[in-house]
Amino acid sequence: MLLSEQIRGRAWAESAGGQMAENPENKAAPGVRPDISYQVKSYRYLRMGIVGLLVALGAAVIYQRLGVHCGLGSVSAYFYTPARSVFVGGLVGLGASMIALRGMNLPEEIFLNVGGIFAFLVAFVPTPGGSAACQDPDVRVTASVQDNVTALLIVGGVAIAWAIITLARGWKDVEQDHRPWILVEVIVVLALWTGTLIALLGSLSWAVGHLHVISAISLALCIIAVAGSNAFRPKKKPNGHPDDSGAPAPGQLSKPTRPLYGWIAVGMSVISALLLILSVTNVISVYWLEIAVAAMFALFWTVQTIQLEHESRTNPPGSEQILAA
Repeated sequence: MLLSEQIRGRAWAESAGGQMAENPENKAAPGVRPDISYQVKSYRYLRMGIVGLLVALGAAVIYQRLGVHCGLGSVSAYFYTPARSVFVGGLVGLGASMIALRGMNLPEEIFLNVGGIFAFLVAFVPTPGGSAACQDPDVRVTASVQDNVTALLIVGGVAIAWAIITLARGWKDVEQDHRPWILVEVIVVLALWTGTLIALLGSLSWAVGHLHVISAISLALCIIAVAGSNAFRPKKKPNGHPDDSGAPAPGQLSKPTRPLYGWIAVGMSVISALLLILSVTNVISVYWLEIAVAAMFALFWTVQTIQLEHESRTNPPGSEQILAA
């Protein structure tokens, strides 16, 4: 979600979360800690849903590749096969979840939101093609792109306008060091919206032929950046508050507080670069690059979810809202 709502939402969660934990009428389900609020459980299930969407997308593509013997050069090419519904639905669900979820820090928040926008474009603007024997060449690509991207621009325009109005009304309450990040996010999102509108109105054929590739590469970069930004996320003290003991002195760069995420990001970057070189030189197809990026993101997301669950359960009752902080 946009940073303005994140800042307002955190204050609400701290008050409402505590009230829900203290309310005896909010009985927990069997096997669930009674102090875990509904907001935290919803957040947990939403995170798990992202992994489920990636698994479903992979299963649909692998079934077409192995079960129906439809070997194509990229995951995106399976848009023209019976896997199309899962492909589009999975990416739309992924995009909505990435935008809805709060980042664990401001950089992750931006990369999640921007990555979610690119996920929508990857879903709505298919890769050019559809001429293989196992593909359906009768898909009305141009008309589909025009309709779906127009709908995306309308909804996105309303959401951006609402977010900017909300941000302007609460700007005085935004912390000073958060403001540059928020402005960066607003500028990037406005640029994406405007650029997509210009591409759609200026040259629909260009949009059909290029937007998918641009969006897919940008989504992959955002995914890697999400993992990397977690390397600098503050650790929590036993009381649930950030541990600032390792904070850098003024003018110094911060050191990674969670090196595991840093290594995951480095691994994702190295493997992606290697597979990209192999695909460009026609040693392997882009399919394996896309599968690798999706698998590594699922791995990172699972590790982060487990780690957040551990933090939630090792903190005292009432501090579980760190999952949504």
